[in-house]
Amino acid sequence: MIESNFEKLKEFIDGFNRILIPVSGGLDSTFLLFFTRKHFPEKRLWAVHFSGPFFYEEDDEFIRELCEDLGVMLFEREFNHFSLKIDSEKRRCALCKSKMLEILESILVENGGNYIFSSEVSGENLDLRDGFKILKKNEKVIFPLLESKITKEDIVRYFNEAGRKDLIRPKNSCLLTRFGADIEVNSGDLERIKRGERFIRSLGFKDVIRLRLKGKNTCIIEISMNELREKILNLTTFEFLSFMDGLGFKDVFLDLKGYGEF
Repeated sequence: MIESNFEKLKEFIDGFNRILIPVSGGLDSTFLLFFTRKHFPEKRLWAVHFSGPFFYEEDDEFIRELCEDLGVMLFEREFNHFSLKIDSEKRRCALCKSKMLEILESILVENGGNYIFSSEVSGENLDLRDGFKILKKNEKVIFPLLESKITKEDIVRYFNEAGRKDLIRPKNSCLLTRFGADIEVNSGDLERIKRGERFIRSLGFKDVIRLRLKGKNTCIIEISMNELREKILNLTTFEFLSFMDGLGFKDVFLDLKGYGEF
């Protein structure tokens, strides 16, 4: 079944040329760029990577190295969410995605491109996401992985079998998603979130990590269920609790349902 989905993906991509692929550095977009270049080396293909305060700097260098390795032209664009006038938490994603889409379309036109490949995968509640709704309205945006019913599990297996475990990266998302409703977004709290998530990763967690701000001194940590079962004690040490206290988090909660499990 999985192999037939990858064949469907090849057949689907074969119908398009002069393609622009936004690449965040996460698993899905990394796979879409890698797969398209590997199986269609003759196609005109460009990559776009957005950097800025709401993304991890580590992803910037990863994307540069990946594009150089694949021989894909990369356009890097600085994106500052603070420049957008966001009047409510519910409009954050829609406004950001609309602005990013404007930039992508501009690059597409300037380079004579035809399509934007977006890397959403099967098995997620995409219709609940305002950003996805924005993308669906644009006829230039194509969803190859969705059309071929490719899941994250399929992608992990593909990279394992291809001997490219180095490309299996955690699910990526804009750090605005870490701010709860009615929580003011500011650079200080943004830096606290980054430092907290980096520290959790240093404790051996390699999958999805989300440190969500629920109040000035309160956060909730979400970890994938598999790692939560294996490494929960790493989050109960004096070292970890002292570090979080140093960041100003007096109340630290752990979501026992795991990230995206319920």
